[in-house]
Amino acid sequence: MLSGKGDSAQDPSAKRPAWAWSPSVAICAGVTTSLLAASALAVLAPTATLAAVIVDVDGKSYEVKSSQYTLQNYESLLAAQPWFGDQAKAERFANAVAAGLDYPNTYTISSGLVNFTSTYGPVFIFQGIYPVPTSNLWGATVFGPKDPFPLQGQDLANFLAVYGATYSATITQDGGAISYVGPLDQWEFFGVNSPSGDFIATAQEVPAPLPIFGVSAVFGFSRQIRRRMKGIL
Repeated sequence: MLSGKGDSAQDPSAKRPAWAWSPSVAICAGVTTSLLAASALAVLAPTATLAAVIVDVDGKSYEVKSSQYTLQNYESLLAAQPWFGDQAKAERFANAVAAGLDYPNTYTISSGLVNFTSTYGPVFIFQGIYPVPTSNLWGATVFGPKDPFPLQGQDLANFLAVYGATYSATITQDGGAISYVGPLDQWEFFGVNSPSGDFIATAQEVPAPLPIFGVSAVFGFSRQIRRRMKGIL
C-alpha cells in the first residue's frame, strides 16, 4: 500500500486574536462584515506554505504554490485548479515545477517485491475531492521520488501497473510525474486522516506583461491629459 504524510508545520499567521466588540470596530455593517470575512479566511488558511515558483504551461505563465491543506476543508479551492479534470495537464504542471518546490511529502511503497521510502513534490489533484464516494475514482499526480526507484524503465512501468491493479487503481509515470487514479480509500498517499494534511499544489495565472507599444501609448495618453489639465487651470 502507498502511505505517506506531509511534514507538519504551523503558520503563525493562522493565529488571529478574537475581535473585541467596540464602536471603533462596528463603525458600520460593511466593516463588521469585512472583519468577519477576514476571521473566516484566517480559520481556513493552510497550516504551512512554501515559496512559490513561476512556470509556463500550455503557453501561459502560472504562479504555483505548495501548501499544507486538509482535503476536507478545501474542496472548492482544489476543484478550481487549472489542471482539475485533466490528468495530462496535471502531469505537465508537475513536470514543469519539478523540484522547484522541493520534496515536502514523504511516502512509502510497500510490497513483497519493493519496500521503498522517499520524498516527493506537492500533490496535483485532478479528479475527485475528499470525501470521494467509494463508487467514484479519485486522481492525483506527484513529482518524484527524489531518490531513484529500485526499478527503472519498463521494469518500473510493469511494477506500477501490477501494484496499482492490486488496489483496483491505475498508477502511471510520465517523465518525473507519477499519477494515480483509483479509490481514495485504497491509497493513503495523502494521509487524509492527518490533521495537517499533505503539501498540495495550487496555481494562479500570471497576467501577461503589457506590450512595449501598449506601455508607450498609455504614457502618451497620460501626457496629453496633463497638458489639457494645465490648459484648463
